[in-house]
Amino acid sequence: MNEGREAIVKKAYENLAANCVHGNEAVCLDDIAKVYDANGDPDVYSGKRSEEDSFMEFLSLFDTQVKESVVSYEEFRAYFCDISALVENDADFEKGIKTSFKLE
Repeated sequence: MNEGREAIVKKAYENLAANCVHGNEAVCLDDIAKVYDANGDPDVYSGKRSEEDSFMEFLSLFDTQVKESVVSYEEFRAYFCDISALVENDADFEKGIKTSFKLE
C-alpha cells in the first residue's frame, strides 16, 4: 500500500479511536459498526451487492466478533492492504475510505 493510501487508512482509524464509544481510544468492533457506511464499497455502489451484505462481510473479517473487543490498527490496516491491492486508482481507494468512515 503506498503512502497516500496508508495515510487515509490511518486517518480513518484515528478518527474511530478519537470517537470510540468506550472513551479509551481503543477501537472496538462496535465503534466500527456505528460509523461504517457500506456505500463506500464499490460493489454496493455498482449494485452488485446490498449494503447490508457488504456491512456484514466487512465486520466478519476481523478476528473478533465480540462487539467490545479491540480491533488493532495492525488488523485494520491489514484488511485495507488487501483491499488496496484490488483497487487500481488511488482516488477511488481514497473515496471509498472517506465514504465508508465519513471523513471530511
